[in-house]
Amino acid sequence: MLKRLLVILFCLFSAQVFGLTYKSISKNTHAKILFDEGMLLYYAYSYSQAEQNFRMALQFDPNCGACYLGLAIAKKQQAIELGKSFSNLGLTEIIHAKNLIKNKQSFFYAFTIALEKSFSSNEKEDLNSLQKNYIDALKVLYGNFQNDPEWNSESLALLVDAIYYFPISNNDNFHCSQQNNENLKKEAIELMKKSFLNRRFKLHPGILHTYIHMQESDIHDPHVLMAAKLLPNYHNNYLAHFAHMPNHVYWHRGMYQEAIQANINAIKLDENYFKKNGIGLSSYYYEYHYLHSQHFLTFLGYITNNFDLALKNAQEIKAKMDVNRMQDIPDYKDIYLTLEHSILARFEKWDDLKKLKKPDGLGNFGKLIYNYSQALAHINQKNEKEYLIYFNEINGIQVTKKIEIDFKNLISLYLNASKMAQNNISFFEVEKYFTDNNIKKIEEKYLKNNPPLWYFPSSIFLAKYAEKMNDNNSAEKYKNIFLYLYPNSNFIKIEKKS
Repeated sequence: MLKRLLVILFCLFSAQVFGLTYKSISKNTHAKILFDEGMLLYYAYSYSQAEQNFRMALQFDPNCGACYLGLAIAKKQQAIELGKSFSNLGLTEIIHAKNLIKNKQSFFYAFTIALEKSFSSNEKEDLNSLQKNYIDALKVLYGNFQNDPEWNSESLALLVDAIYYFPISNNDNFHCSQQNNENLKKEAIELMKKSFLNRRFKLHPGILHTYIHMQESDIHDPHVLMAAKLLPNYHNNYLAHFAHMPNHVYWHRGMYQEAIQANINAIKLDENYFKKNGIGLSSYYYEYHYLHSQHFLTFLGYITNNFDLALKNAQEIKAKMDVNRMQDIPDYKDIYLTLEHSILARFEKWDDLKKLKKPDGLGNFGKLIYNYSQALAHINQKNEKEYLIYFNEINGIQVTKKIEIDFKNLISLYLNASKMAQNNISFFEVEKYFTDNNIKKIEEKYLKNNPPLWYFPSSIFLAKYAEKMNDNNSAEKYKNIFLYLYPNSNFIKIEKKS
C-alpha cells in the first residue's frame, strides 16, 4: 500500500514545480515572484521573511491586493506563534485588499472575506472566537473551490493550517507542542488524506507541512512518512524549515540517523541564507528556527548515546544566540542557556557540571534547570550540604506559570527519588513514590515537546535503579517503557544478572 501510494504521488509530484505559483497576482514580474516566494515562506512558518517579501512586492506593485492579504496572514501567524494578540492586526490590510481586488468572483477576493473574520476592531476580542470564525469561513471557501483544479489545494492548505492553530495556545505552552481540537483535527486529517490520492489536487507544501505536525507521532501512518520525504523538495535552495521537518517524523520512528541528517541539511541551508542576505531575519527565525535544528541535534545526541554530538550542539547554541533579543521567546532563552547543564547531568559528568558557571539573565525556568542540575550532581556525589543549598534554592523560586509550577514539582520529585536511591531505599518504595505522585502525567507534557524538554524520564531512573537492586524483571520493564517512547535508542543498556 505504501509503495503504491509513493509511486502515485511521486508521479504527480514530478510534473510540478517545486514551489508555489499564483496566477493573476500582479502584472509586475518582480512583485509576482516576491509574492510566490512569500507564500512559500508563509507555509514554511518563516513569517517575518514572508512579511518582508510582501512588503517588497508592494514596492514594485502598490496595487497588489493579494500582497496585502499576505501581509495580514503573516503578521497574524507570527503573533499566534509568539503568544500575542492578533485581533486588530490585519484590518488595514483587509481594507486595502477589498478595494484593490477588482474581480469579486476570484479566489483572493473570497479569501479576503474569509480572512476578515480573523480580525476585530475590539482589541480585547476573544482570540479563539476569532479563529473559529476564520475556520468556519475557510470551510465555506474550501467548499466553493474544492472542485477547482487551480485553487482546491490552496483553499485546503489555508483551512488545515488554521485548524492546526485552534485552540489558540497561550504563553503557558512551548512552540511545537500545539494542542489541537480533536474533532477538527480528525476532520482535517481525513481531508488531507483524500487530497493525497486525488489527481486533481496539486501537492501543496502547506498541506504536507500541516499533515506532518498533526500526524508525526503516528508511527504506522504511511502518509506522514510520504509527506516527510516530499516536503524538502519545496525549498528553492533556502527554505531550511522544510529540510528540517522530516526530522519530526523520523525521530518518532527511531530513525535517528535520518533525523540527524535532516537537521544538518537545514542548518546548512540556513547558514547559506544568512551569508546571502538574511532578509526579514528576526529572533523568532534565528534563535528559534535556526537554533531549533541544533536543539534537536542536542536531543538526538542524548537519545543515541552520542555525548560529543549532544554537548557540541548545546555549547554552539549558547555561543550563537543573542540573549538581548529573545524577549519574545524567554523560555527558550532559559532552555538554551542551561542546555549544556542538562546534557552534562544526563551523561552524569558531575565534575564538569559543577565547574560550569550559572548563566547570567536566567528567568524562572532557567533557574530551575540550573539548580536542578547542580543538586543532582551533589546528591550523586553524596555531598549532602551542597545538595541542600541547591535544593533550597529550588524551593525558594517563586513560580506562577503552570508550566513552571509543574516543572518545579517534577524536578523536586526526581531529586527526592535520587536521595532515596542514594540511601538504598527498596526499589518498590522508590517506584511507589513516583507512582503516588503521578510523575508520568507531570513529565508527559515535557516529553511531548519537539524536541522533548525533559531528558530525565522516570523510566530511565527506575530501569537503572532496578538494575542496581538486582531486580532484573523491573529493569527490563522500565527499559521497554523508555524504548516505547524512543524506539531503537541505545541510551540505556540493562545487563541481565544471573
